[in-house]
Amino acid sequence: VLCQSLEVTNERLKKRYQTLLNRFDPMLILSQYYIAENEQIKQQHELKLSKSMI
Repeated sequence: VLCQSLEVTNERLKKRYQTLLNRFDPMLILSQYYIAENEQIKQQHELKLSKSMI
């Protein structure tokens, strides 16, 4: 009985973990996208600044 209970608990934990992974995956993708966008904007501003100083 204890063994079966542990197996059920283990399955539940696996499902919860998978659900969490599925939720965080889009967040990871979005954060990577915004980090890349931010870097590109920063480089564009630095380029404009360097041109305006010349």
